[in-house]
Amino acid sequence: MQNNQSFEIEKSNYFLCHVAANEYEGLWTASKPTVIITAVINGLSAPVATITNILVLAVVLRTPSIRNPSTILLGCLVLTDFFVGFLVQPMTIFENIYRSHSCGVRVAGSLLEYTVTCVSFTTITAIAFEKYITLFHPLVCESYVTNRRALILSTLIWVFWLLLIPVRVYWSNTFFWSLLGVAWGCGSLTSVIIYAKIFRLLQHHKRRIRREQQTSDASPIAHTKSAITMGYIIGVLMVCYIPLGAVLLYQKNAGESKTALIAEAWSETLFYVTSSLNPIIYCCRNEEMRKAIAVQLKTMKTSYCCS
Repeated sequence: MQNNQSFEIEKSNYFLCHVAANEYEGLWTASKPTVIITAVINGLSAPVATITNILVLAVVLRTPSIRNPSTILLGCLVLTDFFVGFLVQPMTIFENIYRSHSCGVRVAGSLLEYTVTCVSFTTITAIAFEKYITLFHPLVCESYVTNRRALILSTLIWVFWLLLIPVRVYWSNTFFWSLLGVAWGCGSLTSVIIYAKIFRLLQHHKRRIRREQQTSDASPIAHTKSAITMGYIIGVLMVCYIPLGAVLLYQKNAGESKTALIAEAWSETLFYVTSSLNPIIYCCRNEEMRKAIAVQLKTMKTSYCCS
């Protein structure tokens, strides 16, 4: 029994390494311009994603005035974007350009890519739920949606996927893809429904303000604006998730081809670039975040000049 299990693990490892090797070699053979252009795009966006996301994360950690369940969950999303810029994009460039034959590098790169993708997608679904509770059930939000619980939820999301992602290597590739498909479908549907309700609520508030010509209660408007900001981010992510998911689903059912490999490279690059765009959206839509980042940059400049 143990020998059979060891054989299955070796078989799974071999399968993942073999598939990854074929992808890199096949992409280079299929379209060298695609490899070079996507490498340039990733090379330019990776430093931007790394620097901007670590700056936003530092602001979330060091600024108590903006720390709430929403920004804690946002910090979890920022962390995934940081890992994309700091690790995933450089590893993708290295693999595509140099076509590394190291099984360890290929497996690590594949697992890291799937981990940050799954954590990111699960986090935006959690943020959608948090916004829904905040806007539609404020009393429940005050009692149950706390910073501590948001931090616990963020930690559990990371732990869950860190434990589950290796299933693709050590247990069942089919189970992994089935679970991922269900999670992606349910999360997408849930987010779309929630944000459709939030946008309707925003229209309701606008009509009420025009009718009454006053803003006696600014709290719902502020929460709705925050939700709309996350709606923009989720919209950008969805636009990038859909092509990548469609390509991966096609490859899973129909196998690899020259067109599929090129489409996968471009859809992955599009998804990675969102890690650079998200911090820009935070700053453009959130005045408190802009001020906190300005203070953080001023503090860093003062510390650098003094040293």
